[in-house]
Amino acid sequence: MDHAAECDEEDDIDPKYIDFAGSDSILSESNYESYPDLQMYPTVAGAVTVVYNLNHIMDSNEELVLTMSIVSQIFMFNITSWSDQQILDANSDSIASKLTNMTDPTIKVCVRSSKSGTTEIFTKALADSSPTFASRVGGSSLPNWVESPNLYRKGSSAVGAFVDQNDGAVGYLVLGEAEMLGLSQASFQQGAYTVKADSKSLLYAVSEPDVSFGNNGDDPDHLTADLYGPKADLAWPIAGYTYLVMRKTTTREGGSCAHRQAVVKFWDWFYTSDLAASYASSYGFSPLSFANREMVLNRLRQDIYCDDGSLAYGDLEIPTILKLSAPAFLLSEIEDINKVVAEASEYSVNLITNASASEYSLQALDTGTIDVTVASLLAADESNDNVMISPFVGIAFAVAFNLDDAGIEYLILNVDLIQDIFSGLIDVWNHPDITELNPSLETVNASIAVIPPSEQVVAELNLVLEARYGYSLEYSGTYAEEEMGSVLALIDSDYSISLVHSYQMISVSFASIVGSDGSTAIAPSTTSIFSCGQDTYTAERNSFDFPRSDNTSCYPLSLDYYIFTNRDDFVDEEDGGCDDGSRPALKAQLAWWYLAERNVDSALAQAGYVPIAAYNDDVHQATYDALMQLTCNGVSLLTLFVDYTLLPASASGFAIGIATLTFSAGAGFLAWMMLNLKHKIVRFSQPAFMGILILGCILLTSALIPMALDDRSYDYYKLGEPLPLHQDFSALDAACQSIPWLFCVGFAMIFSALFAKVWRLKKIMGSKKLKRVKLTTMQLIPWVAGMVGLSMLVLGVWQGIAPLHWERVPVAWDEDGMMVKSYGRCTSAAFSEFFWLFVAAQFGALLYGMVLCYQTRYVQSEFMEGKWINIILINMVTTLMFSVLLGFFVKDQPSAIFAVATVNATMLGFGTMMLMCVPKCWTHYLSVKDPNVLKNAGAYSSGDQATTGGASKGTTTKGFASSKIVVVAPSVGVTSV
Repeated sequence: MDHAAECDEEDDIDPKYIDFAGSDSILSESNYESYPDLQMYPTVAGAVTVVYNLNHIMDSNEELVLTMSIVSQIFMFNITSWSDQQILDANSDSIASKLTNMTDPTIKVCVRSSKSGTTEIFTKALADSSPTFASRVGGSSLPNWVESPNLYRKGSSAVGAFVDQNDGAVGYLVLGEAEMLGLSQASFQQGAYTVKADSKSLLYAVSEPDVSFGNNGDDPDHLTADLYGPKADLAWPIAGYTYLVMRKTTTREGGSCAHRQAVVKFWDWFYTSDLAASYASSYGFSPLSFANREMVLNRLRQDIYCDDGSLAYGDLEIPTILKLSAPAFLLSEIEDINKVVAEASEYSVNLITNASASEYSLQALDTGTIDVTVASLLAADESNDNVMISPFVGIAFAVAFNLDDAGIEYLILNVDLIQDIFSGLIDVWNHPDITELNPSLETVNASIAVIPPSEQVVAELNLVLEARYGYSLEYSGTYAEEEMGSVLALIDSDYSISLVHSYQMISVSFASIVGSDGSTAIAPSTTSIFSCGQDTYTAERNSFDFPRSDNTSCYPLSLDYYIFTNRDDFVDEEDGGCDDGSRPALKAQLAWWYLAERNVDSALAQAGYVPIAAYNDDVHQATYDALMQLTCNGVSLLTLFVDYTLLPASASGFAIGIATLTFSAGAGFLAWMMLNLKHKIVRFSQPAFMGILILGCILLTSALIPMALDDRSYDYYKLGEPLPLHQDFSALDAACQSIPWLFCVGFAMIFSALFAKVWRLKKIMGSKKLKRVKLTTMQLIPWVAGMVGLSMLVLGVWQGIAPLHWERVPVAWDEDGMMVKSYGRCTSAAFSEFFWLFVAAQFGALLYGMVLCYQTRYVQSEFMEGKWINIILINMVTTLMFSVLLGFFVKDQPSAIFAVATVNATMLGFGTMMLMCVPKCWTHYLSVKDPNVLKNAGAYSSGDQATTGGASKGTTTKGFASSKIVVVAPSVGVTSV
């Protein structure tokens, strides 16, 4: 495709010779009959403006104001003079004066002489607003203009030039062309607003809830719609789509599949590119609304085929269409959520929303025309058992007021006053009934300007009034087409009042309403809305009843909204079945997003609403249960199979068992030592250090108890929600922090006691000439305390700098982006540094201890535990080494880590205690049966008699290598050689 041209009525290029065309006019039925595969796709919306030339009398900063009625009469020549009273009335006094004093007030009307999409949009809009215009002129691309001497017909490019060159001329052009030519454009008076043609007013037009394909009587599959005659006062009234026209299954003569693919690729870029949208806006066009853009884009992708029957778009996943409805005032938040859902979903889904009051939304759900709705339970028929109803959000309806001129910022009303004001019975601000509650208004003798509320706000408010007070609002005035229009009119009008829903982004004043106690005035807020649920929740129905709350803190005009959707879908395979990308599955996922995603709750709360799907634990659980009951052909769609890699349920019991066993054994050994304190075996083993060792073993083994804890008790697992990676795990944080304290302090106590036992002998045997050496327990205690204190100091620094905390780490996700596997762990910002510091310190200490044991290897084992200490140290080194290595390979497997930790703690704690204590108990047992056991084994060795005084003549410390040394301790805690 290397050629583009502008077509006019004289062109007769057959569709078979072009790749695509653009048109503002809608194809006729005859076009479709001649070429059945023709298809129109709206691309952008454009505004048609009324251009005029009054430069000779008006300043450049002055703008002419017209109405649709005035314009239709001008183009029928019912109004032929700029000084017509209707024009004067619509404009300011200064402009009216200038128009009245014109030398020649004749209006010169210029129209297109040929068929034109711009003319079609312009005349259809006028015909829609004026039955007279419709009958006399009609709405088409070439209408029957009323003949007049002042009617001028020009070609497509000459209308602007005519207006520019002729004083008093008027015509019509698309917005971009009018701006390019620098022509003056008329504004339109609509309701209380003066509206200019710009991107904002055009966006209001394309975003109208009633703008749906086929609203013009055309087949909805043709994707055409009328944009003129919008109901919103702020929307530009003369607008229309510019369409892309293509043949769906026919390639032009001389074209190829590559041409078709290039065209689809270009338009796919156009619909999705921010740059394209920016260019369109710079020329006065507006992109489509989000929902319509997605629908049109997906149609384009699945409509266009090459001659061989393949899709020009390539691999295409046809989107699943889900339809939702909600009250208009909730729609913006719903659509924002839908955008996130559509982007997050792996599957192609088109979410179409519709603004509708609760009553009509629920009717649509019953008839199957929508899939999910947000509505009030007060409008629901709860007899349908196949409808899932889950709490969603609580909102407040508010009485907004503008008394800024009077300096009034606070207003109190009761429901009777609201009824009287909006029914017209009270029409001044200093009415006695109002001043009774608001004394500051006694001097405000001004009329109350009632700003029309939106019809949906009144309909939903009436649900509250009927439930709480037994009657509805007697309002008979007109309605605003959209709630924001009411807000803007309120801000612009002094002494005004209106009804809106309480929304965080609305910067207006809200009245406080007298609550259920008849005296307390309560302002609308998230807190006062939340209070309405505290006494109205019914667990059997999993529902609230905000309007009937007796809580004196409840804002009385609050209403609770729910998610409604059919509980079970029965579908055939040809309809898509129940697979992950099917409509029932995506509908269930959408309901999950609304009700179970905390991000949605956060967005609702920021908007000033109160999310109630997780109001408390009971509601949370009931909501989850309801979601799990969403089924397709009887099978739950949301049952999550998530691997949390939690520890076995028996882990904590096993840890407590090991710790209890170690504690019981330690207590038994301590009791045995106390009972046998005078026995040689006990005295020679130095009971003080044995006690420290046993306590250290108990502490070290106790570290298994916090190691066995995880976050299984948290509701997130019970409810099957997405994993909470950043939750408050304060209890688990404390457990994590206790692990190194128990383990490292216990290890320090064990090693320091063993070190003291070996080091004292090393000190004695290292003495020159084996002179008498005296070492007491109190001399060695500082060494023990120093080692334990150093460990505690390092632990304190760790705790102060980067304490351990619990976290859950994601491991795997499913195809939908849902996390399906994770594991929990204790970690710290400085974990590696301190972990390896302790590992290095422990290995170094153990290796030094083994050297000492080697140097004292010839001391009799019954009196100096060298052999057993050596075995213990070797066991500790081996256990630590393999624990570190194995832990590195299984660091993301909590069960394996716990198994390694169990072996580690058991061997270092319980094992050490057994190796130190059992041999002593056994020797003691043998000595009780045969007193000669100690005498034969310990009194003499290698023929050398042990003494309590000096060494035998000629004996030196160098005898380690060739003779055994017998050490006899004459008193507890003292070693002499």
